[in-house]
Amino acid sequence: MEFGVKAIVVACNTASSVAMESLREKFDIPVIGMIEPGAKYGLGYTSTNKIGVIGTRSTIGNNAYSKKIKEINPEVEVFEKACPLFVPFAEEGWIDHPATIAVAEEYLEPLKNAGIDTLILGCTHYPILREVIQNVVGSKIKLVDSGIAASYSVVKELTEKDLLNSSSSPGTQLYYVSDVPTTFQFVASLFLGKEIYNVKKVETDYISSLFSINK
Repeated sequence: MEFGVKAIVVACNTASSVAMESLREKFDIPVIGMIEPGAKYGLGYTSTNKIGVIGTRSTIGNNAYSKKIKEINPEVEVFEKACPLFVPFAEEGWIDHPATIAVAEEYLEPLKNAGIDTLILGCTHYPILREVIQNVVGSKIKLVDSGIAASYSVVKELTEKDLLNSSSSPGTQLYYVSDVPTTFQFVASLFLGKEIYNVKKVETDYISSLFSINK
């Protein structure tokens, strides 16, 4: 908020599944999460009303997607599966590693057997493994990237509030992290397909003080 941002994207399904209500109550700007956009796009793709969702244990344990999907369309069957090992595989860059393929087959077999025609990638790490996931589930099952769905929601939200930047000039990025900057730099460069720079660490004591001030 110190930078005068016009919107906040909670670019994590797990955080979105537990924090959206609190964030929207706290801040008077658009706050866009992953769950609702991903759910809506999943519903737009399915023709059999059988949707699979993969995510972290927290996201799946909260039934975040099944609740949102059934809130929109109670007739849809939702099959959720936690895939905790996908995150470290993605962060290691093990995109076509035999271990990744073996684990993917183990995780995804129950969803294939359930007869889903759409699979929501309910974690922003999982698109790194998209090719492996698609190969395992087969070409007939459509994959939904919750991050891409959220990006469309950002454009829609900013357009409706007349906040969208109409300039065609490329933007600049500033990165502030609460973890080790070099680790973030490696993982983010892998995700974005380009080298990133200017990564700074925010001390957790400072973050805690901000929450104390804003209570």
